[in-house]
Amino acid sequence: MNPASICRVTRGMRFSIFPLMALCACACSGDAQVKADLTPKTAMTLTITSTAFTSGGTIALANSGYGTNVSPPLTWTTVPPKTRSVVLIVDDPDSLGGTFTHWVLYNLGAETNSLPAGLPKTGTLNALGSAMQGKNGTGSLGYFGPRPPAGKPHHYHFKLYAVDQIVGLQPGATKNQVLASISGHILASGELIGLYQKR
Repeated sequence: MNPASICRVTRGMRFSIFPLMALCACACSGDAQVKADLTPKTAMTLTITSTAFTSGGTIALANSGYGTNVSPPLTWTTVPPKTRSVVLIVDDPDSLGGTFTHWVLYNLGAETNSLPAGLPKTGTLNALGSAMQGKNGTGSLGYFGPRPPAGKPHHYHFKLYAVDQIVGLQPGATKNQVLASISGHILASGELIGLYQKR
C-alpha cells in the first residue's frame, strides 16, 4: 500500500471513531452503579414523610421541573445514638439514560430531623449548620425536581442514611462520591418514594 493510500485509510479510521466516542458519551451520561456497602449496621429503619406528597403518591407540581422546581419539605424519625451526620440522596431509576440524580445532600447534623421547603441551591446551607449539597444530574448544585418525558410515571426515591462519621468531601460532590464515602458507615436508612408523570 502506497503512502497516499495509508493516509486515506488513517483519516477514515479517525473520522469513523468519532461517532463511537459520542455513543459512549451518551451511554455513560447516567449514574453508573457504584460499589458501596450501604447495609445498615442496626435494625433501625428511618421513616421519612413529606407534606408535599404521600408514600407512593404524586409529587406536587411546585416540586417538579415543570413547576417552580423547589425542594419539598421532609421530616424523618430519630436517628441512632452514634449518628454523626445524615445523608439524603434523591434519584430516578426510570430515566431512559440511566438512573438520574435529583438531589445530593450530606453532612446534615444528627440532631436535624426535618428540611423546610425551597432550600437554596448552594454548596453550603448555613441555616443547617455544616450541611452541604452536591451536584445533581444536570451538573448544578442542589435540588432538581422531576421532569420526565410524557409516558409512564417515574419513581423518585428519597433515600436517607444515618452515618457514623462526617462525610469528608467538599461541596459539589457527586452521588457516587458521597456513597463511596459512607460505604460501611451506615447505621440506619429509610426511603420515601414519590411518583411524577407528565400528562
